[in-house]
Amino acid sequence: MSDKNSLDWARFPAQHELEESESEADVSRRFYECAKNPGHVNFVPIKDFNLNHLPEDCRDEELEHMVKCLAAQTVKLQIGWVSHERPMCDPITESKYPFYDKRGSRSIRLGTGRIRRVAKFVKGEDKYGMSHYLQLHYCPCEKCVSSGERRDVWWEIQILTARHVVYDNSEAECTSCVLFYDEDGDSNGNVVLKGIYAVYSDSLRDSCEMTCITCDQALAERLERLLGEYDRLKESVHAKYKHRDGKLTIIISHPHGMSKRVTVGSWQERSSGASDKNVSQLSYSNNTCPGSSGALVYIPGLVYSRLYYHHVHSGCDDNGISRSGIGEEEFSY
Repeated sequence: MSDKNSLDWARFPAQHELEESESEADVSRRFYECAKNPGHVNFVPIKDFNLNHLPEDCRDEELEHMVKCLAAQTVKLQIGWVSHERPMCDPITESKYPFYDKRGSRSIRLGTGRIRRVAKFVKGEDKYGMSHYLQLHYCPCEKCVSSGERRDVWWEIQILTARHVVYDNSEAECTSCVLFYDEDGDSNGNVVLKGIYAVYSDSLRDSCEMTCITCDQALAERLERLLGEYDRLKESVHAKYKHRDGKLTIIISHPHGMSKRVTVGSWQERSSGASDKNVSQLSYSNNTCPGSSGALVYIPGLVYSRLYYHHVHSGCDDNGISRSGIGEEEFSY
């Protein structure tokens, strides 16, 4: 957990971008009536994204491939419970914490997250022989529980988001993670997984890692391939961009709970701690909307191990500048 005094250098957003929703029709209405970004001109649907959406000096196929790889790891989060433990005030800004006044309710919120790890368990042990965190021995997914099956092989999918999106275990247990939602109105390719618990949460960094479960081997292997592809691409992409003058920044999110959109911008300011230069907060010019909270803030000039607690979108400050939470990095500028 972070120490408040160690984050005195950070500037936190006054307005988080978590969307509230009553229904799918409400999601669509909020998107088309959005006052912050009318028409969402700079939000490119992932199915339409191509080289021409990148700055002219950044139009290489490897970077385009990286964006699409990250998009495949991006998930829509639908949270159906508000924890009793949500604080009245933000621990840093002391402003009102989102949804404090709806604690204990079934108010539905929408945000974004990114898959960062897939772990296989066999009879309650991972590949290192470590026992499961909750001492589980059989798959606890809804399908297995409702059918009475006792499958002893399952996979846990760890998703990183912002803590104001998923606050704690009680909210993680009531979160649906929608994978592969790439086109509005088309749910045929979607996969929905239920959350079971939060592995890590830190209000000072505005960061949370939650876990979903599946016993679908084909899905698990598909996700492992995506993560492997990211690992393969990250070093070569970083090598191309680490010494460039540009500060290209890419955000892939589910604005208003709609399908994935890509926004392209540049980072404006980087603040880091005195004791740890690899921990920082970023501001950037990318367009964001309610529903973008928790999305990965991707900068090609950074080397991001997917096992780091990377920068996630946290919200906007009083001047409308987008800001991340605190993230870990290997920075080369």
